[in-house]
Amino acid sequence: MSAAWQSLLETSRVMLAAARLGAFDQVAALEMERRPLLERLPPATAEVRESLIELLECEREIGELVDAARRHTGDLLREARRAQACAGAYAGIAFGR
Repeated sequence: MSAAWQSLLETSRVMLAAARLGAFDQVAALEMERRPLLERLPPATAEVRESLIELLECEREIGELVDAARRHTGDLLREARRAQACAGAYAGIAFGR
């Protein structure tokens, strides 16, 4: 396997490990490093077939983890806004505002 394919696969593995840990800042930084690797890839051959399968599996799981984190963050934001609104309503009642 060429060095370019190997580097791309290794970077994808590190991205997946970071995503599994919830380190999405690191995932984003690695994606910026990975983009130039994608542009320099030689044509795929039968030799890289297994690597392509693993690469696609990494991509799928990273996408799922990012989507789950995005949903969780949205839930937390909605909960925080609701709590803030409740606190404001309480302050209005308690302090006559």
